[in-house]
Amino acid sequence: MAAQLFFMAKGIENIPFFLYHMYGQVHPRKDSTAVYLVKTKEGYFNHKKLSSREQEMLLNPVIYYANLKKDGDGTVETVENRFGSVAGAQTMAYLQKQLGNDSLSLTRFPGWWGNYFRLVSKDAFDSVSVVRSYVYSKAPYHKAAADSLSFTVKLR
Repeated sequence: MAAQLFFMAKGIENIPFFLYHMYGQVHPRKDSTAVYLVKTKEGYFNHKKLSSREQEMLLNPVIYYANLKKDGDGTVETVENRFGSVAGAQTMAYLQKQLGNDSLSLTRFPGWWGNYFRLVSKDAFDSVSVVRSYVYSKAPYHKAAADSLSFTVKLR
């Protein structure tokens, strides 16, 4: 019990069941939810015709990619908070390089995503775009009219 109190005081997540703050926070109400859609020349791609696993592999990494581009992955701040006072500058630089995502890996993501989309869609699109839109959470549950472009991939 003493060890668990120590972990909770330090914010170390070792046994999530005992960390009430992970589950006990009130989530703010939202009037809409962000969704990522695949847009083709014919309209939006119906990702529901894919299996659940294919849908997850297609769309979940897009959310992570968009967050990485916007805010970074948080690794630098986490490493500095945990080890900044005990590690030297060289060790910190090494940890950040090994644990973080570099800009090269971010630039390669749309190509990887395009290859995976071509594999699972089995459609002959010249190019597709991934767009971010919003779906309103109150009736009449409609999609926002405006989309914002995340990236476009040439498939041929």
